[in-house]
Amino acid sequence: GAARGPKNVIGTFHFFEIILDDDEWVENNEEEALAHVPYSPQRYPEETMLQRSKDFYSLMNQRRSVRFISPEPVPREVIDKVILTAGTAPSGAHTEPWTFVVVSEMDTKHKIRLIVEEEEEVNYRQRMGDKWVHDLARLRTNWIKEYLVT
Repeated sequence: GAARGPKNVIGTFHFFEIILDDDEWVENNEEEALAHVPYSPQRYPEETMLQRSKDFYSLMNQRRSVRFISPEPVPREVIDKVILTAGTAPSGAHTEPWTFVVVSEMDTKHKIRLIVEEEEEVNYRQRMGDKWVHDLARLRTNWIKEYLVT
């Protein structure tokens, strides 16, 4: 049968773990031996590269870092797929030991919020300079992170 791993770890996928809340438990799959996958970048004609770079810029230029969090639940399968995708971020030898944590318990979210807000307040009041604080003022952001408990 499958070996049981540390509590709350549902799998170590080559370079990261998915961790569950205390009330969830799944048997831990043993890490699989992964075969080498050679990298063969696709080459494009100059005209295609130019168009793709314009399209990519257009897409990225629409992206914004926002603190709007939808109150609607996200299916767990979607969360797992997003985490799997995030684990493919470029890193040395594609082997960074990423750890992603999915938190659904409100008490745990509240504890995280308190820790984050304490550190952020130190950033605003001590670590960062006046220019940094002034630049952020127009974005109406501060150390209060209400979105962490949604």
